[in-house]
Amino acid sequence: MLRLVFCMRCHRQGQQNDVVALNFLNNQNFADVRMLELINKRALQFDGIMGMSDDIVGNFTDSAADGIAAALGMTRHKKEIEAEFQATLKRHEDVNTAAVQEAENALFTTFTREVADRVTVTPQYIEDCTAKINAMLWELTKWFFTGKQGYTLDEETRTLHVSFQPQKVFTGAVLRRREYSIGDRSLSIISPIAKNIINEIYWRGVHESGTVSLDSICEKCQIAYYRVKVKSKTIWSPDGTHYYIFTGITRDGKILPDEECRQLMALQVSGFTTNGSTYGTRDVAWKPPPHALDSQIDTTALLRRAAADTDDSRKEEISAVTERARLKKSTLNREVASLKNELRQIDNALTRTGSVAERVDAEKRKATANKALKSREQSLFMDGLKIDADAEAAVQTLADNANLTAEITRLFVIEIIGGSTDG
Repeated sequence: MLRLVFCMRCHRQGQQNDVVALNFLNNQNFADVRMLELINKRALQFDGIMGMSDDIVGNFTDSAADGIAAALGMTRHKKEIEAEFQATLKRHEDVNTAAVQEAENALFTTFTREVADRVTVTPQYIEDCTAKINAMLWELTKWFFTGKQGYTLDEETRTLHVSFQPQKVFTGAVLRRREYSIGDRSLSIISPIAKNIINEIYWRGVHESGTVSLDSICEKCQIAYYRVKVKSKTIWSPDGTHYYIFTGITRDGKILPDEECRQLMALQVSGFTTNGSTYGTRDVAWKPPPHALDSQIDTTALLRRAAADTDDSRKEEISAVTERARLKKSTLNREVASLKNELRQIDNALTRTGSVAERVDAEKRKATANKALKSREQSLFMDGLKIDADAEAAVQTLADNANLTAEITRLFVIEIIGGSTDG
C-alpha cells in the first residue's frame, strides 16, 4: 500500500515562498521505512542544533488527492512567512544574545588584551561591512548596465530588471534570471552576476590613462595601479599569487605610498577624462609602454610577502626571525633602563651619605655608571641597525630559497587634478 508523506523543504538562498515536496512511500518496503526514519532523525537533529525549523514531515494518507489538498492547505503568503520568521527570531532573541555575549566573554578572557583589542569581528561589524559592500556593488552594477538596451534599474529596491531580449553584455556567459536584487541576495558579491560583471570589466579592460578632478585637493599628482603576479620558478602554477599595489608622485617629486594613494582614490570625484586604448585580459599580447612610476614597485618586499603567505613553515621561520630581532632590541633597551636605574639609586645614596669617604666612593661609582650609560646609549642606535640588517638578510635568504619571481603589470595611470586650483 502506498502512503503519502509531504514535507516542507528548507529554503534556498533568496527564496521567498514555501516549497512543498510530496513523496510516495510504501510502508511494506524496508528502504522506504528506513528513509522515513532518517528524515525524522535529521529533522530532530536540526531542530536541536538550530532551535528553529519549518515542518519537515507531515501527515500520512492513503489518498493522493487528500494528501495534495492537505499539503496545499499548508502554503503561506510571503507576509505570513516573514511574520513567523520575525516571531521566531524574537522568541529566541534572549538566548541568542546570551550566547553571543558568552562567546565574546570567552574570547576576551582567553586571549591577551593585545590580541583581544585587535578583534573587531562582531555581528554589527559584519552587518556594517555587508551594507558597505552591497552599496559599492550596486553602484558598480548601475555603472555597468546604464545605457545598455533591455535593462532597467530600480534605485529604490536596488533591483536590476532584465527584458526578454536584452543586449548581450557578457563574454562567454548569459543572464538566467529576469531580475537581480540586493534585497533577496540574488545580487551579492558572491553571486554569478557580480562575478560576471567583474570578469567582464577585467576582460574588456580600462583606459590606459586619464585625469580625475577632486575638489578636496589643490596639488597635482600621478597615481599608477599595478597587478603583481608572484610565481614559483620551479613549480608550475597557472594562477600564482596576486597583489594589487598603488604608487604615486606629486608635482614636487614626493613619492606617495600605497596607503596614501588609496586614501586619494577614496575621495569624491567631481569629474574625469580617459585617454589612450583600453587594456584588459583579452589583450595578452599587448604591453603598456614603460612609465617612471614602474620603478617604485618594491618587488623584493612583495617576494618576501609572497614567500610568507604561500608557505606556512617559511612564514613561521620569518616570524621567528622577526621576533628574535625584536627581543634583541628589547634586551638592549632594558640594559639602558637598568643603567639609568643604577644612576638614580646612586643619586639617592648621595643625598643620604654622611662621611666624606662614603661620598667620594659614591661619586666614583656615579661617574663610572654615567660613563657606561653614555657609551651604551651611543651604541644602542648602531646595534639596533645591525640587528635589523641581520634580520633583513635572514628574511631575504628565506625568500630567495622560495624560488619566486614577480611579474608586474601596470593597469592604469591617472593624473589627479585639484578641482578648484588646477581644474
